[in-house]
Amino acid sequence: GNPIFLGAYLITVIPFTIAGLVSTWPPRQNRRLVHWWLTALLGFALALQLAALVLSQARGPWLGFAVMATVFAVIAGIKYRRRWLIGAFAGLLAVALLFQIGLVVPRSPIHSLSRLPIVSRFAELSDTGSGGGRFRLVAWRSLIDLLRHQPALGAPGQQQAYRLAIGYGPETTAYAFEAVYPVELSHIYLEKHTLDEAHNFVLDLAVTTGLLGTAAFLLLLAALYY
Repeated sequence: GNPIFLGAYLITVIPFTIAGLVSTWPPRQNRRLVHWWLTALLGFALALQLAALVLSQARGPWLGFAVMATVFAVIAGIKYRRRWLIGAFAGLLAVALLFQIGLVVPRSPIHSLSRLPIVSRFAELSDTGSGGGRFRLVAWRSLIDLLRHQPALGAPGQQQAYRLAIGYGPETTAYAFEAVYPVELSHIYLEKHTLDEAHNFVLDLAVTTGLLGTAAFLLLLAALYY
């Protein structure tokens, strides 16, 4: 299947691996050998998970990982009373941002790296003028218009205000999108005349299940993680 599902799975597992590693590091001298093995095993597992996340080349999970890591660094730093975690992550985040900027700026010393396999996917993260980035922005803008105006399917000109609350129903994004299909989208991808998915999970939830369904799902996730 699509490797984005692997990336989405990994960013839900990696926080727990990091939490286990943080809680056992550094190993104390008076602890048993099994503690050292546990720390090494968690470190090895984290390295494999991060490598798999990068190799998935899925940009959505990469962005999700950046948000997750930011929140996690703050929470872990406070919970485990290790503020160096926050400082270390802030430094890594700054380096990552500089690297991203360097890939995009034509005259930067590392711009040539943007043509490499995998690295090119990082360079595309900030490309919103063409390709997949532009496609998503145009589609998302149209879906927001759909949520704002709630047109009735099959009856142009009418409004169904309750659609904002309950949505158009499961698996209906492609049909509802026809009511607000922008011409620009057909110029970006000639072979795509509809939108089978929103490429944005929250927007897809809002269109298909409405604000009530979106709130219920996000509340469920919050409860599970809590």
